[in-house]
Order: sequence, then C-alpha cells, then structure tokens
Amino acid sequence: MKIIIYLASHTKVMRKIVILLCFLLMTAGLSGCIGDTGLETTEEDEVILELSDDWPTYYVATANDLPTCDSTTQGRLYYVEADTNFQACMSTGWQVVEIGGSNANVILNSAPIVSANFVSSDDDALADDGDGTYSRLVYLSWSAMDLDGTIVSIGLDYDSDGMVDIPFSSNSGMLSDQTPVTSTGGDVYGGSFIIPMEVGNNYIQAENYDEMACSIMIQKNLMVIAEDDDGAKSYVPMVFDGIAGSAEGYSPVSPLDVQDTYYSAFGIPQSDIDWVTGATSSCPSYPSFSVADHADNIGTGTAENIVTVTLDDAGDWSSLLNSQDNGWGGDSGYYMSASCINANGTTWLEGGFTSAGYTGADIDNPQSGDTWTAMDSTWSDCDEETSEVEIKIYFGGDRFTLITTVS
Repeated sequence: MKIIIYLASHTKVMRKIVILLCFLLMTAGLSGCIGDTGLETTEEDEVILELSDDWPTYYVATANDLPTCDSTTQGRLYYVEADTNFQACMSTGWQVVEIGGSNANVILNSAPIVSANFVSSDDDALADDGDGTYSRLVYLSWSAMDLDGTIVSIGLDYDSDGMVDIPFSSNSGMLSDQTPVTSTGGDVYGGSFIIPMEVGNNYIQAENYDEMACSIMIQKNLMVIAEDDDGAKSYVPMVFDGIAGSAEGYSPVSPLDVQDTYYSAFGIPQSDIDWVTGATSSCPSYPSFSVADHADNIGTGTAENIVTVTLDDAGDWSSLLNSQDNGWGGDSGYYMSASCINANGTTWLEGGFTSAGYTGADIDNPQSGDTWTAMDSTWSDCDEETSEVEIKIYFGGDRFTLITTVS
C-alpha cells in the first residue's frame, strides 16, 4: 500500500509538513548508508512525497515572504497569514484580492434578472393532442435582462426537469411562436403556449375543502429559465390551477371526477385515486364504473346494443345519496346518457339507457357487478361510422364522463 502526502494550506499543518520535508531532504543523502532509498512506515508501507506544480493556493507568513511576481509565478494565489488575505500574482504585480464592495477587483458574474407571470387560461382553452391526452392553452408575460453580459437562452420549462421545452424568440414578450392549434371547442387561441396537461403537476390531497369530504387539487407548474453567456441561470416558477386554468383558486377533483376520461389526461397517480375514493383512506368509498363496447356491431338498425356500463365497485352507494333520491331516473339519485361520436360530430342517443337494459337485482339499489346497456332507438341512431361512444353518469350532484371506442 502506498501513502501519498499532500501539502495542506492550514497554518499549523503547513509548518509541521515544512519541517518534515526539510528533515527528509537532509537525510536523503544518507539513504545509501541506512538501507533502502524508499521511505516506509512502521508497517513497511511506502511513503511517497508529492508536491504538485499546479497547486492552486500557497501560504506565506507575511507579505514580505511572497516570491517575486514574474512569468513563473503569474496566476498563483497566496494566503498571507499576517494580513489574513489573499494576494494574486497579476501582470501588474502582487495584488490583494477584493471580492465584492466598492473596491472589488474580482468581478463575479451575475445571473440574468427575470420577471415572469402567468396571465390567463380557462377551462375551455384545451386542445386534443390526438393520443388520448390534452394540452392547455395559456398566456404568459416575461421580461429578462443581463447586467454584465448577454442572455443566450430563454424559454419555458413545463415538465419541471430544469430544461427549456419551449424557447422564447425574445428576452421580453407575451406571445408564443408555436403554431396555433384549434381548441376542443373550435376556437383558435393565437399566441398561446401549448402546455401538455399530463406533466409538471403537483397533486394535493384535500379534506373538507369546498364542501367535499375528500378531493384532489391539481397544481400546474411552469418555469421560465434564462441563461447568460457565462453559464449563469435564473429560474422563475409559476403555478396555477390545472383544471380551470386559473391562478386565483383551485377547482377540486371529486372522487367521481377521477374516473372521468378528461381528468385521466392529468395523469393523477393511482395512489391519489385510491385515497380520494376511499380505497386506502377514511374518505367515503365512492362507486366506480367502467364502460366497454358491446359485442353487437353498430349498423343501420335502431335496436342494436351499443355499449355496456359496469358498476365495478358499489362502495358506500346507499349512504352517499339522500334516501329520497337513492333511485334510478332523471328525477332521482342517478341516471346515465349516451352519445355517439363520428367524424361529423356527436349525436345524443335519446332513450339509450332504460330500465330494460339493466342487469341486476334492484335498479334503485345496484350492487357491484351490475350492468346497464345502452341501445339504439327509433328517435336517434348510431350508424356504422360511429367511432366512439360517450357516457355521462349522473350521481347525486356530480356528473362525469366515460368514453370508449366502438365498432
């Protein structure tokens, strides 16, 4: 085993090491007389003295002990013990290093100064990404400057990884250079930033908020990042409500909302879903549903089975609805509606759900595993061009939507 001794800059250690080195140098010439030329410890480990030429700092007791400042020492930094300061060998000679203050002779790079604000969005400012997810269309305002250089990069980080996802073309502005997209409502929000809804989110579990026993709030995170020509970066975070697109407050996601196809685009973790629905918490246990394409093929008839809704878990069904409203129908505790979707638009399937399409013991008090099947009717018809079916489930004062592909 080799032991390497490095010289340190601490005063007492330096003095001891200097004495040790002097002793070793004085006795080096006697090495041939006393045995092997290599130094060893009592355990016969070889000791190697190493003094690096690119040692970044040096030590002297007083300023008078500084070596001559010339081409051989230029750039070296010495600590002067008596003056408790550092001196650097510059082209103009030895100079005391002053960092900060009015007499500073060492200039430190300042990061860019950045201001950024979330301006607006709303629950209608959404765009379908075509892959089962959505993007929110938002407006921002920003301004940045660099007092001791230039800004070489500025833009928006929307997934909280510290990297720019959408570059800005100017140091100050309020409009995006992205190609505008059409919202789900058919409007174009020119100059808006297109922010994926499923990334850059915080999920907050809330109890007894906005008259809900349990709910989830989705906090959207954006960050403007500016970098200068010396590599210094500034970060300005912004947060707002992911659901309503507001910076003023938050819209809670109910235990039924978490099943909604739209809300699933936010990537709510399963652990939060289990918490808010009561599966892993003391929150009320809400019913959960699923929808699937029926085996019948959709054609031109008016009596075909379209989709089947299944009550996967009844939860605390009876205790969640008032006793007088705990029943099937538009004027009671729960009911369902269906709409067919094709390239030409959406068609409401009037009378699609009836008591005849229910399978279970009691339609007014359904149990886990019960099903409801939507059918074509003479009033409205899903044709062979239907690609998706949208189911709206009304439960007490809540409503949520499930969408499935069909054939």
